[in-house]
Amino acid sequence: MVLVVDFYDSFTYNLVHYFENAGEEVEIVFHDQLIIESLPSYSLVVLSPGPGLPEEKENLFTCISYCRQNRIPIFGVCLGFQALGMSLGAELANQLTVKHGVSERLSWVSDSSILFQGIQKNSLVGLYHSWKLVSVPEKYLSSISEEKVAMSLESSDEYILGVQFHPESILTTEGFKLIENVISWKNGLKKQRDFS
Repeated sequence: MVLVVDFYDSFTYNLVHYFENAGEEVEIVFHDQLIIESLPSYSLVVLSPGPGLPEEKENLFTCISYCRQNRIPIFGVCLGFQALGMSLGAELANQLTVKHGVSERLSWVSDSSILFQGIQKNSLVGLYHSWKLVSVPEKYLSSISEEKVAMSLESSDEYILGVQFHPESILTTEGFKLIENVISWKNGLKKQRDFS
């Protein structure tokens, strides 16, 4: 079962439908109603997009910390991505140009990326954000935009994936494939745990 932690965002159900269309059972819980102790019962925790700043969201950093300590796979989108980045040592900065409902090409993708397996490295992604991550530790960064903004981070060892863009947006050309890659990743981690 996949848990989607909803930060009261209009895109959340589009994201849920992508996971459901890929064959996953999904439960949705609002962030301010999340019971942290329930997290081990899920195969993946998804942090949805949302308005505002990560530090304003109840249970967000507690959820991330708990997942990291207990090796529960976690995938963050937009707001969720920013919070994951901050938990890994990055900082948040206001963008000079607000990106709401625009598409942009990726200019660099790591050759070892989990998220972008089977996806064109210069694909279009849909952006809806006014804040960006800066000072992202290089070992976590897996793609950047044409404007050199961090677009994804990955740490399979720490069970973390995240994207600044919206894979569920029609502006992201290969968003469903990316969600399938997330699912394959979490299924692979489960097999590793089952054999260990």
